[in-house]
Amino acid sequence: MKLGFRRSIQRIAMIVAFLGVVGYAIPTLFFTVDSLREGARRQVATEALNIATHLQMRLAEGQKIDALYLERIASQEAFIQVELYGQLIEHGNPDVVGVSATSKIGPVQVTVISSNTNLENAIQRLLISTGLYGAIAAAGAWFLSRELAKRLEKPVQDFVNAAIQIETGDRRAANQRYGVVELDNVAEVLDSVSKRMQQLLLVERQLTSEISHQLRTPLTALQLQIDEILVSADDPKVVQAEAEKASRQIARITSAMQELINARRGVEHTEPTELRATVAPVFNDVALRLRDERRGFEVDIPDSLQTTAAPGAVRHMLSILLENSLLHGRGKISVTAKPNAEWLVLRVADDGPGLPLETGEAINDLQRQLTSSQKPNIGLPLAVALAVGVGGRIEWIAREPNVVQVYLPTAGYSV
Repeated sequence: MKLGFRRSIQRIAMIVAFLGVVGYAIPTLFFTVDSLREGARRQVATEALNIATHLQMRLAEGQKIDALYLERIASQEAFIQVELYGQLIEHGNPDVVGVSATSKIGPVQVTVISSNTNLENAIQRLLISTGLYGAIAAAGAWFLSRELAKRLEKPVQDFVNAAIQIETGDRRAANQRYGVVELDNVAEVLDSVSKRMQQLLLVERQLTSEISHQLRTPLTALQLQIDEILVSADDPKVVQAEAEKASRQIARITSAMQELINARRGVEHTEPTELRATVAPVFNDVALRLRDERRGFEVDIPDSLQTTAAPGAVRHMLSILLENSLLHGRGKISVTAKPNAEWLVLRVADDGPGLPLETGEAINDLQRQLTSSQKPNIGLPLAVALAVGVGGRIEWIAREPNVVQVYLPTAGYSV
């Protein structure tokens, strides 16, 4: 039969209390009763010695010793027998049952038999007090065990509820503490697991939105290549060349999706890579759109620049910024990069009016927020989050509204 947590605690406490009472009370009771009996024997022996001494002194003085005199000096609850020169003198009830002692001085021999009444009363009081002690101890143990069970049952139930919440999808941390080191450690672990699962769940939910957003440009490029194939269907060589381009584009899309997943899941990258080679696939993706929209495009990225930022994150940031320029900007788009003391500064600019003031300020505000706490977003906020994730930042200046600068951690120059 399974017992509840509270009943288990109470049962254990009662067993401990019972063992404590039995282990203490029984030996104490045994030694106390033995001490009472020994005290009664010593008391009767002392009384017999005192009477014998007194009678010896009276005999030495030549005075008479008889039953009337014994009645004057003896205890009313005792039977006294005096043997003097072969003569027996008695006082009290000879049938009394109790403790006896004999003392002899000279010709006087005194035997005293004291009733057990006082001893039995003392033992009875001892048994009653021991029983009361046991009852009080049992009541105290029951009360304390109930309070202890209540105190321990609440955190255990809280842990159960927290586990149920995590199982059902409620990732809110309880943030409850109980003043007990072990319980607080369990609570902290549960809170940490809840927060971590919440973060992972949010990231996984946002990946779908981010992937669909990031697929727009490469899929558009792929669609344009397919259109080229359809237009050139009568020329096998053109079809083959465009099909090879489409195949490479599909491979880039697959790689880009994996890079985005790694970037959003915090997969670190520390190996230096050349910036121009890293972002070259992005330029290939937007080339056809730029041609169709008759937009100029200028790239000035020296081959020697290197960064430790994750290549996938860099490509996604640049892709988002170019997509934004294609949708909302005008004229020629220029992408330049140059090093400074600590960063590689990647600039994306066009000839349009640039970001509205409120949008640029919102990006700057988001930049500051994400410095301490990353949150999943799409579009420009995603670019900001990715920049923070690789240890860099995105900067927008109101005096140059059509320019967005990406600061990437530098790895120096390649030789």
